Amino acid sequence: MTLKSLEVAGVDQRLIRRLLETGVENLTPIQELTVKKGVFRRKNIFICAPASSGKTLLSHIAALAMALREPKSKALILLPLRSQADEVHAHLNRTYKALGVKFTRLSEKEASGLADANIIIATYKEMDEALLIGYSWFTDLSLIIVDEFQLLGQHEKGGLLENLILVLIQRFKDAQFLYLSDIIGNAFEISEWLNAELSQTFTTLVPVRYSILVDDKENGNVLNNIIEDTVKSNGQVIVFTDSLNRALKLCERFEKYFKNLISESQVNQVQIKISLLRDKGENTYTREHLSYYIKRGIGFHTPGLSPLEKLVVEELFNAKILKIVVSTPEISSALNMHPRVIVFENIYQKTRGDEYKRILLNPNIVHNIFGKAGNYKYDKEAYGIILVEDEEEKEIVEKHFFKKNIRGELLPRYEYLKSLIIEKSDLEYLLLYLITLNKELSLNQLVEHFQKTLFYRQSSVEEKERLKQMLQVKTVKEALKERTEYSTRLTAEKTSLNMLKNIKHEGNKLEATIISSTSMKEHRIQVSENGYMSCDCEYWRFKASRERKICKHLASLMLLAEEGKTSRETYNIVLKALNPNSIILKLSLESYINISGETLKTTDKGELSAYTSIQPELLNKLIKIIKDRGLDHKTRFLQSLKEIIKNSLVELPYSSSRTQEALEYLAGVRAEHPAGFEPGDFRKLLNYMEWMFNSLTLIIKHTGERNLEDELLIFKQRLFEKI
Repeated sequence: MTLKSLEVAGVDQRLIRRLLETGVENLTPIQELTVKKGVFRRKNIFICAPASSGKTLLSHIAALAMALREPKSKALILLPLRSQADEVHAHLNRTYKALGVKFTRLSEKEASGLADANIIIATYKEMDEALLIGYSWFTDLSLIIVDEFQLLGQHEKGGLLENLILVLIQRFKDAQFLYLSDIIGNAFEISEWLNAELSQTFTTLVPVRYSILVDDKENGNVLNNIIEDTVKSNGQVIVFTDSLNRALKLCERFEKYFKNLISESQVNQVQIKISLLRDKGENTYTREHLSYYIKRGIGFHTPGLSPLEKLVVEELFNAKILKIVVSTPEISSALNMHPRVIVFENIYQKTRGDEYKRILLNPNIVHNIFGKAGNYKYDKEAYGIILVEDEEEKEIVEKHFFKKNIRGELLPRYEYLKSLIIEKSDLEYLLLYLITLNKELSLNQLVEHFQKTLFYRQSSVEEKERLKQMLQVKTVKEALKERTEYSTRLTAEKTSLNMLKNIKHEGNKLEATIISSTSMKEHRIQVSENGYMSCDCEYWRFKASRERKICKHLASLMLLAEEGKTSRETYNIVLKALNPNSIILKLSLESYINISGETLKTTDKGELSAYTSIQPELLNKLIKIIKDRGLDHKTRFLQSLKEIIKNSLVELPYSSSRTQEALEYLAGVRAEHPAGFEPGDFRKLLNYMEWMFNSLTLIIKHTGERNLEDELLIFKQRLFEKI
């Protein structure tokens, strides 16, 4: 199908002419199929195809066509990383601005820019934040494009993306949705869940041949030979490994082995890029290494590089100046380079912790990286190679990543995309986000929301029950009605006749002695937060423990605790024992939410987590630091901090006429005497906020959440600029 045939689908002639000027003449197979599926007829479509097959370009054409056809409507393009969003914004603005289409980044926060824009580009987290704010331009949103959809199956990002998609579907029922995904094994199931047409192909624009080769990792003779043969035939190679340190070691090895990779005529171009790096920002450890290696035709593209450094590597590679680049899988979705050969020098996941575990990468990640191999302008064939240490490992790797056709050739094996939305750390934050977004929610509404998730569709009966337990809180009496035969007879008056003594707390469990009011016999009982409980009575030993019942002695303790006749610590352990899987109870006891009957509301602490995307576990550590330094004063500090952050995101403008209003607001906040501040001491307020962010950065570094560290720095800069 030619590009000109899009006129029949209603695409503006001006857009078609501009695309022809950029060199686009024909539609790729996935583009042609998606047009037939109704992309220009406002159909929701799940587009599943290899990397570099044309998914993204077609989605941009759809957004541009809509903007030219309906100037008052808006399209939203969602991406995982800021660098990707910035790049897409720059590309669209540079390429299509002459058509009169207006583009803006959601992070710019300029009311006029957002209100007038035809196409808004945002990251997933920026859109999360925008939903909390609630912009007026939402009513004009007609097309939502979710790029890199396959990340829904990854740890750390997956649950947040799945929740965002659900919220968008519920809030923008009349909008058209386009979901762009690399190849997954269960595309039909996903399209059904999304209520979208499936447009799918497994064909790459450049055919890829796969192989698994045995190589000595220390000497790397096979890898060296692959690179040497490729470079001699005017090709390029990207080598994937597991860390920045390993990437630098490989660069060092390649620099010793390969000489004269760049010509004299290319040296000046490299020198210009090095000067650009030196002029922009400080000369960091990685920048020094990068400047050294790119002069030798070698680069690395890894986490830890700035957006400018990554851009320099990509531009030099695409200009065919860099012949070898070393990268890591974490940022492969943002990799805009297409070598003839892609080699996995290490095919294992990067693991954290004291114990090193060799866990193979997800096949979908590896094959979608291989999908970037080959430039259709230069290469008739591309190569995807995995290096292993011996024949035994080769057999394991082949079984994990490939299947064979009748000719014995290796073909990609794709895994099903599985929901990760109930991972504990994600779920805690998501609950706070949802409650804050809706002002308040009932327990039933929360359950209904999660019943619409991909997880619920894919889960077993047992997993559904586990989710239900996470989202409910049973009182003592409710639990006893289910688990004891004595519930109808154990009134508060009768249990008060039983004597409770020798209560001992040890961590998350307690031990106590109950003296029966009738027999005066003593019974030793134990209760733990994880749900374990025991009693030395005969009923417990012979029946209750096997049938998950609760004996009358344990029930007595629990009812006494509910009546307030024990310490708060005892009552909390009892509640946790009866609700060992409840995330709602955990958030309530940690003061993130308030529960009133069936209704849930976030506290200041809960809103702080929702507005800053700081997960409760990290926020708890931060608050402990605050308390340890004597800066707590209970909720005053958190309330003030939350209001400052919330107001800076929603209200603080760039215009000087309203800056005074913002400063007056901050004056009102500091007059409330938040912890450690005197009325009018604005500088001290900022100093403590600076200290808070530094403390949180240290926490994040300690926990190894490097990606959060970068996001925190961006957020901090944005906040302080506005204040």
